[in-house]
Amino acid sequence: MNLPLGSFGKPGGAPGLFTGCCNPVYISQTSNGDVITSEKGDPRINCYGSDGSFRSLLLDSKSLGGGNTAYDVKVWKDKLFVAGKNKVSIYRYDTALAAHAGACGGCDIDCPLRTGITV
Repeated sequence: MNLPLGSFGKPGGAPGLFTGCCNPVYISQTSNGDVITSEKGDPRINCYGSDGSFRSLLLDSKSLGGGNTAYDVKVWKDKLFVAGKNKVSIYRYDTALAAHAGACGGCDIDCPLRTGITV
């Protein structure tokens, strides 16, 4: 991971803001420089540009199965690995989809994040 030193983000409950204390809990970086974060409290996985600008909510609490703990998240090639609640889910990470705010895996559209497999 080649994240530059620095900080980004502000506290709050809306997408693009960090909920509660000590968030994000897990961070991963894509090959194009996007930063993927995982938060606890209201678990969700967000995508930020390499400059720290919010790009999209990838998976919301409902998509992740609820609870209040963070899910470990890693990006490898075009896959997004999400571990938590005694399972690992694998999604195809689509950089074009991640560029759209509101591209959450909990919506009703047929997108790559909804076609993950759980092992």
